[in-house]
Amino acid sequence: MFHTAVRILEHKGVAPGYVRMGLDAPEVARTIAPLLCRPFSVAAADPADGTIDLIFRTVGRGTALLAAMEPGQRLELTGPLGHGFDLPPRRRTVRGVHRGPNGGPAPGH
Repeated sequence: MFHTAVRILEHKGVAPGYVRMGLDAPEVARTIAPLLCRPFSVAAADPADGTIDLIFRTVGRGTALLAAMEPGQRLELTGPLGHGFDLPPRRRTVRGVHRGPNGGPAPGH
C-alpha cells in the first residue's frame, strides 16, 4: 500500500458528465489498484510508461472538484486496497454485467 501525489497528464470529457483523466502514476500503474480517497476504476494502466487512466462520472462535489482539475496539478492516491484475484487458466471468455456511475472497464480491456 502507498499514499502518493501524482501529476495530471490529460483531462478531457468523454461523454456528458464523464471525464477521462490521465495521470503520471508509476507506483500505481505497477499495481493497477488505485484509490483517490474513494474508489475509482482504472480504465487503463501502462506500467512501462508509469501512467494510469481513470474514467469517472461527475455526480457530486468531490467528483466535480476532481473534474475541474487541470494537467500539471497534483493529486494524492492511496492503494492498492482490497484483494485482487486471478481467473483460473482454463477460462477463455469472461462475461459480466456492470452497473454504476464509476465502474470503468478492467485494465487491458
